[in-house]
Amino acid sequence: MGYTTALKTMQIMTEKGLVTRTEAGKAHIYHAAMAEADMQGQLLRDLSEKLFSGSTALLAMHALSMQPTSDEELQLIKALIERKRGQS
Repeated sequence: MGYTTALKTMQIMTEKGLVTRTEAGKAHIYHAAMAEADMQGQLLRDLSEKLFSGSTALLAMHALSMQPTSDEELQLIKALIERKRGQS
């Protein structure tokens, strides 16, 4: 990626609130505007709304059908389902 393309991308991300910018002399320093987990949550909520009519179950089923899932991952998913069941 060229300098001007990278700069334009960072400017757009700044406008959208995805990154913040500070100036240190001639340098511009960019930082993530939100924590990774917060961004993942926001993106998944948006994706769920736009592609699965807000259904997290449809989102999860589609994600699980896309590629192989290890036994360890399935155990983690099962544990999450049990925790969610206990919250009801």
